[in-house]
Amino acid sequence: MRRLLLTLVAVVVLLVVIGVGLFASGKPIEDAEVSVQFFMPAMPTMNMPAMRSGAKLSPAGGGMYRGAAQVMMAGRWDATVTVTRGGQRLGTKHLPVVAR
Repeated sequence: MRRLLLTLVAVVVLLVVIGVGLFASGKPIEDAEVSVQFFMPAMPTMNMPAMRSGAKLSPAGGGMYRGAAQVMMAGRWDATVTVTRGGQRLGTKHLPVVAR
């Protein structure tokens, strides 16, 4: 499996922008399917269940992918970006995200 270079470019309110390229060469990957899943663990002391949200991102050119995702509340979320092409997973990256 090739190592991917995934760069979280911006998370602004509900806008997600991801750059996808091959790690060794930095060459952009423009024909991939990119999705992002957000997860916030349960907070039993506050009587709050775990929350999940996700979005498929659309190609924006030059190896950039954009999309909108809804998160249910402000705070720290764990984001998982998954990149596939032709049904084969090219890579996954876990990133912390703070929604304000």
